Amino acid sequence: MIEYSRDLLNSKCDIDFIRIVFRCSNEIISRILKSAALTAENRLDEFAGTKKMVYDISCLHKWGTNIPDPRFDVELTWKFVMDMIVKKLKKKFHDSNVYSENKEIYDVYDKVTIHRFIIVDWN
Repeated sequence: MIEYSRDLLNSKCDIDFIRIVFRCSNEIISRILKSAALTAENRLDEFAGTKKMVYDISCLHKWGTNIPDPRFDVELTWKFVMDMIVKKLKKKFHDSNVYSENKEIYDVYDKVTIHRFIIVDWN
């Protein structure tokens, strides 16, 4: 069940987008858990010594046309979404540090793409 806090309702967030992500959040979390299990089980050379997993939520799920409406505060909407997913993941990874991070990536034409990461660090 999604929590409609006073902060959320008084903010200029796209609540419809938050509802859509909330419905998809179980699928997103199951993908992250499956990847974590494969990483821990196989311990391939590329994962040997790895102490954290990074997931690009903006690319992990095909949002399609379901992006925050630009009439609302897009960054704040993504913050609520990321916090919601991190909160659910912390219940699964009890002794790990789970947090979110945004990175701006510039392409050759100086166009900015924002990637939204969920990081599970088990150091």
